[in-house]
Amino acid sequence: MELSNPRVEFINGENQYTVDYRFQRGQPKRGALYRFAMVSGSENEYHINCYFNESQLKGSISGAMPFYDAAKETSQQFEARLEIMLGTSGPFKTISNKVSF
Repeated sequence: MELSNPRVEFINGENQYTVDYRFQRGQPKRGALYRFAMVSGSENEYHINCYFNESQLKGSISGAMPFYDAAKETSQQFEARLEIMLGTSGPFKTISNKVSF
C-alpha cells in the first residue's frame, strides 16, 4: 500500500485531511478492517476506520477533525499511515509508508 499526496483543506470550519492510496501488490482483503492512523506532533492519535472491496485498488481517504479535538490539539503537524487489523480482535499492523501533513 502506498500513500501519497497528503493535503489539508479548511471546509465548513474544520480541517479536512485527505491522502491518496494505491494497492501496489494484490488487492484489499474483503471484510478486513483497515485504519487510517494520524499521529500529531504532540503524540495524540486519531483514527478513521476503512473497509475496501477487491476493486478499490486506488482512491482517496478523507476525514475531518471534529472541532473539540482540533481545539485541544497543540500541534498542526501530523504523520499518517494505513494499518490493518490482524484477526478479528488482534492488533493493528502498519501496511503503508508514512506521509506528513
